[in-house]
Order: sequence, then structure tokens, then C-alpha cells
Amino acid sequence: MEFTNNNLTFVIVTFNSRKVIFDCLNSLPKGFHKLIIENSSDEELKKELEQKYDKTKVILSKNIGMGAGNNLGINESNTQYIYVLNPDVVLK
Repeated sequence: MEFTNNNLTFVIVTFNSRKVIFDCLNSLPKGFHKLIIENSSDEELKKELEQKYDKTKVILSKNIGMGAGNNLGINESNTQYIYVLNPDVVLK
């Protein structure tokens, strides 16, 4: 099994995680798809993340919780593999 930028999406569910989401996204490999479910419906954060990070899509939702948010992200992904992360994770 080989993960490439065409077959893997990172799914991250957040709720008012502005303080940590940038560190998380900066730690991910470049060129991979990132799908963020923002449970606070923060339009400004959505715009900022989609402009700053390539291959990044932010879905705004009411607070549907972590499990439902992950399911939404998995269902919205178009890649073979999904890597579910919390917004405070930093990959080394």
C-alpha cells in the first residue's frame, strides 16, 4: 500500500480550533488533499484556510460533533484512503 497525494485525504473535524489548526495543517505533507469539517460555521476561518492551503476544502456545519463530522468528511472524500486527525495533532 502506497500513499500518494492522489489517493489520500486528511480529514480534520474542528470546533473553534483556530489556535491549533494552522500548526496541524503546516505539519502535513505538501500536495495532499485536506478536508476540514468546521463545526462552528466560521466563514472567516473557512476563507482563510482555503486560500492559504492548496487542495484544502472546508465544510461548515452546525455543531454535529466529532463522530458525525468524521463521517461527513469520509463521505465527502474522493480518495481511496482517509487519514482522520484531530486539529491539535502535529505530524513529525
